Amino acid sequence: MNTQVQEYGTFETQMSELKDSCNFIPSTDTKEGYQKSKRLALDGRKIINRLDEKRKEINQELVDKKAANDNECKRIQSMITDAIDPHLVA
Repeated sequence: MNTQVQEYGTFETQMSELKDSCNFIPSTDTKEGYQKSKRLALDGRKIINRLDEKRKEINQELVDKKAANDNECKRIQSMITDAIDPHLVA
């Protein structure tokens, strides 16, 4: 699998490994089968939770970068406006 978000590569590997482990449904009528299914479900949920944490982290980085971009653009626009204002007034 190829992900477009580089940071998700490790999650795809983990998902692939989990998928291989989940390729059968054990009989949950037995304690061993029940524990196996429970463990796989818990492991999968842990991966989902870490993936969601990474998603939030990436989103925050993007929000921060957007804010920095907007602020820098406004700073430069202000400098340009200051330079041309006297000519606009004239």
